[in-house]
Amino acid sequence: MNSTKWSTLSTFVQYLGKSGQAIVDYNGKDWYVQYIDRDPEVMARAETLAKRSESEKDAEERAAEMLTKQIELANKAAAEAGLNTEVEEPTEFKRDDPEQKLVVKLAPASTSSSTSAALLAPKQPIKPKLDGVFAVPLPRERKEHPDDEKESKSHKSDKDKRKRSALDDIIAEEQERKAKAARAKASTASSSSSSSSSSSSSSSSSDRVENWLYPNIAVKVVNKSLAGGRYYKQKGVVQRVHDKFVAELKMNESGHVLKIDQSELETVIPAIGGTVLVVNGRYRGEEATLLKLNEASTYSVQVRLHGTVEKRWRDRDLPSVPFEDICKLAS
Repeated sequence: MNSTKWSTLSTFVQYLGKSGQAIVDYNGKDWYVQYIDRDPEVMARAETLAKRSESEKDAEERAAEMLTKQIELANKAAAEAGLNTEVEEPTEFKRDDPEQKLVVKLAPASTSSSTSAALLAPKQPIKPKLDGVFAVPLPRERKEHPDDEKESKSHKSDKDKRKRSALDDIIAEEQERKAKAARAKASTASSSSSSSSSSSSSSSSSDRVENWLYPNIAVKVVNKSLAGGRYYKQKGVVQRVHDKFVAELKMNESGHVLKIDQSELETVIPAIGGTVLVVNGRYRGEEATLLKLNEASTYSVQVRLHGTVEKRWRDRDLPSVPFEDICKLAS
């Protein structure tokens, strides 16, 4: 830590937490540091997933509200039709006389069928068995007439129609709506994935990034408190880049090697005709020649690309490049 502005490692860790470069936690004994990924693609992907989960939650809430409204409408329609929609709650069984016998009457499953079977059954004598239990002979099977079969089918269809209540209609409608929503969601997801992939492929070269450090570029120190202001406004050459945002800087005057964050550095603009490196923007990493300094109010320059990254960019003139997007390339 001797070559930095932090006297101890703890103060450096606290700086990382305050500047938002890492998540720092101290339990009274040890420090825990968690790196924050600043990759634009990762941040964009996380934002897309958050928006998608919010849209799914909103869709579920809307579906629940629609189902509640439909149930209320069905109950209202049933009430207007004179149907009882109230659910009877079970009650406790009470008897006035505990010694009174309980009589349970079980209704037959089909009264009409049992009555017709009894009328059609021939009269036969009941034959007693030896154990005293009477055996009743079963009725003979009756051959149905074709007209009877048609009548029973029509009666059954009418009965099925009566059984289909308003709640069944609501459930069927809700299932159909969910199926349509699922199909729409699948088509939307496929289209969004294709559009995101195409947009990322088309705009990856033009997106700006936070880290602009490159090896072999000349930069200027703008930290007034570093080593008591000893290196303020002095220039150096970046030897290496650590974790995208920390430069290993060799100072021109003293030859000292420092590790310093890019937030405490600024780019250097050479003289007209000098060689620069585009450190941000669409042409990031491309070498160029400085042609002209624009008006002071624009804080921009005019450069001509060398085509070191893309040959098709060779001799292309960029009329207005911000100061912070180019930097002098060390010889």
